[in-house]
Amino acid sequence: MRKGMGMVVAALLLAGCGGRSEAPGQPDDGLSGPKQLCTTPAGDWQRLDPAALELDAAKLQDALDWANLHTGLSVAVYRHGCMAMQSRLDSMTANVPLDGWSMTKTVVALLVGRAVTLGLVKLDEPIGRFYPEADAEHARLTLRQLMTETAGMQVNYLRELNPAMPDRVQDALSLPFEHEPGSTWEYAQTVVDLTLNVVERAAGRDVQEFAQQELFDPLGIQQGAYIWQRDRAGNSLGYAHLWMRNQDWAKLGHLMLWGGQWNGQRLISTDYLRQMRTRVPDNPAYGFLVWLNGGGWWRVPAVEGPDSGEGSVIPSGPDDLYAFVGIGEQRIWIIPSLDLVIVRTGERGSQELDTRVTAFSGRAGQIDWEIPRRVLLAVKDAGYVDPGPYQSAGLVLPPADDGIIGDAFELQQVMAGLGLGPLSPEACSLFGCTAP
Repeated sequence: MRKGMGMVVAALLLAGCGGRSEAPGQPDDGLSGPKQLCTTPAGDWQRLDPAALELDAAKLQDALDWANLHTGLSVAVYRHGCMAMQSRLDSMTANVPLDGWSMTKTVVALLVGRAVTLGLVKLDEPIGRFYPEADAEHARLTLRQLMTETAGMQVNYLRELNPAMPDRVQDALSLPFEHEPGSTWEYAQTVVDLTLNVVERAAGRDVQEFAQQELFDPLGIQQGAYIWQRDRAGNSLGYAHLWMRNQDWAKLGHLMLWGGQWNGQRLISTDYLRQMRTRVPDNPAYGFLVWLNGGGWWRVPAVEGPDSGEGSVIPSGPDDLYAFVGIGEQRIWIIPSLDLVIVRTGERGSQELDTRVTAFSGRAGQIDWEIPRRVLLAVKDAGYVDPGPYQSAGLVLPPADDGIIGDAFELQQVMAGLGLGPLSPEACSLFGCTAP
C-alpha cells in the first residue's frame, strides 16, 4: 500500500513539475513576540511571497518536492505568521483532514493548558477528586506525571493500541504500577486518554465541546473541518486520531510559538507553556507531551526495545526546535529563533532499512533530518551549518524478545485490551463496561 502510494505521489509531482542556526543572541523561547507580517488568521492563512519572508523560493520548492516524493501528502511552510508555500500536492490535499496520530497528544497538553489557565485544574493536584472509582494508587496521580509520561504504569503496546478496547479511561485506571510515579519516563498511550478525560470531568462537559469553544473557535478551526475519534465508551481519544487540515495543525503550532495568545486573546498562560517545554529529568527530549530538541541526550518510544542516544533528537535542527510528533512521520516542527513552522502529514516516508525508524518507533530518520534541513537551507537571513544529507545506520532489525514482540507473549495483558481476563478493568467485558 505504501509503495503504491509513493508511486502515485511521485507521478503527480513529476506531472506538476513540467544543523544548527547561527542566528546571534539567545534562542527565542517562543513566548515573547515573534515578528508577524500577516494578519492572524480567522480562517485561512494569508499567503506572502517567500522572498518577503527572507526565504529562497527555489530551495523551498525543492524541500516541498522532496517531501512529496517521500509520501508527504500535505506539507506547508509558515514564517512570520504567513503561509510561505504549500507543496504541489496541496492543491488536492490542503482541505482534507489527515490523522495526526500522536500529534493529538500535544493538543491534549494544550487543552490541559487552557483548563489550567481557566483555573479548572492544577498540575500537581491528585486526580482522585475527579475519579471516585479510582483506587488510592491511581487517585494520587497528577496531571504533571501523566503529561510527562512518568505515571509509572505498565506499558504493553498490544493492550494499549487495541482498537477494540471497550473503555480506555477505565483501562488506564486498572493498569498496574511498575515505577514510582514521577521517576521513570516510558511512552504510554492510555494515560493520555485519562489526561484528556480529566479535562472533561473538570470542565463538566464533553471535552470536544470544551475544545471547540475554548480553543478551536478562537483559532478559527471550524467544527466541521476536523474529525476526532472516540473509543467504544464514547471517550475522546487523547493518544491519537485527531484528523485536521494542514493549516489547522499550523494554528495549533503557532499558538505555542506565539506564547499562548491569539489575536490579542490570552488562551494559555506563559507560565504553563514554559512548564510544557521544561525537560523531563529522565528524558530531556520531552516536556508535556511535546518533543524538545537540544537536550544533550534522548529516549524515544521503546516499542522495539529501549532506544536512546546522545545529542539532539533531531540533529539537523536547531537546539530550540520542538515538535508535535505522530506515527507515520506526522510532524509539526517549530523553530522559535527563526519564527518558522513546518507541517508535514502523510504516510511514513523514510526510505531506509533501520527498523527503529521505519517500524513503529520514535527515532528520527530521513524525514526528520531532511525536511527541516532543506527548509533551513532556504532561510536567507540566518546562517545554517549544513550537516549534509541524511546517513542511515543501515539494516537494523528488531530484537526477537523485546519491545512489541515481547508484549505479544504477555497474554493476560493482550486479553485485557479486549476487556477480558483478570487484568481487565472491573465491570468490563468484550462487549463494553458498565458505568463506574
